[in-house]
Amino acid sequence: MSLKILAHEFRRQFLELGQYKINLVFANLSLLVMITGYLGLFSSTADVFTTFASLFCWYMATHGITHPSFFLEDEIQDRTIVSVVSSDQGVLFVLVQRMLIQMVLDLVKALPLFAFIAIFMNIQIPATMSVLFVIVMLVVIGIYGLGTLIGSFTLVSHRTSNIAALLSYFIFFFAGVLETPSIFPLFAEAFPFIWFKHYIATGNYIYLLIILFQSLMYWVLGSVVFRCILNRSLKRGSMFYV
Repeated sequence: MSLKILAHEFRRQFLELGQYKINLVFANLSLLVMITGYLGLFSSTADVFTTFASLFCWYMATHGITHPSFFLEDEIQDRTIVSVVSSDQGVLFVLVQRMLIQMVLDLVKALPLFAFIAIFMNIQIPATMSVLFVIVMLVVIGIYGLGTLIGSFTLVSHRTSNIAALLSYFIFFFAGVLETPSIFPLFAEAFPFIWFKHYIATGNYIYLLIILFQSLMYWVLGSVVFRCILNRSLKRGSMFYV
């Protein structure tokens, strides 16, 4: 798919958002209440910014866990998976393209919301924010790899979105998005959010290397498992029956 086609698809989905203006407004209001509520729990400037950056990272990454599952479920349910699989690009390539579009859409929605929160709550933005933004996008890309791993099983079970949604809740509460968890510490260390917060606090590049390694492993595992399950499903024909 060329950049022109990608841009056209992005424009189409962006215009679709305009059809749900009221729903979008209330969704952003609910996020505004939730985020400002959590930020209000922290008194020091450092804690407020760390939580602010962590919540921005979580917001951008949360669709990465569920989006692949929803995309594959819709394609299977609509019986368009056949044309996607048989296309020259392949289903994984098409999935990656949809991920890129979703990332840009989330960014378009997130930047105004979090900019307003930063101004409203007088959050001091450090000079290194541009570097942190790059790291956020690295985390987001990695989480989409994890979502691909989970979504792979949609090809045989047809429904994995509930599992992905459950994992997203676990990540929010137990993976260090808000604070270092006292329970399931090993669970938290398997995800990049806690390392992102450690990097903000210390500036130690070892945490950046951990994030890079985890993101790479998510995609290696996600790609390998996806292709294995896809080949198995094609041989059995299981994905074509709903």
